[in-house]
Amino acid sequence: MLSGRYLRGLPKKSSTDVDLLVVGNIVLPELSQLVKAEEVRREREINYTVMTEEEFVFRKRRRDPFALSILEGSCSMIIGDEEELVS
Repeated sequence: MLSGRYLRGLPKKSSTDVDLLVVGNIVLPELSQLVKAEEVRREREINYTVMTEEEFVFRKRRRDPFALSILEGSCSMIIGDEEELVS
């Protein structure tokens, strides 16, 4: 998912704001290359976080402040369903 603030070009509220959340089994070097290319194209940094599905579910169940802060903001799903993300 991409944060609504990032998509609208708004400044971050804090240094821990996440622009892109990726949940799943990811090849980190490939994702890093994709993000860097998009940063160059947009001329803007993308602050991203990667979690496995298990870690994300665990953090939601524990009401982890970091995970909740991501879920509280507006977002646009790239792949998947927003209801699936928050439930």
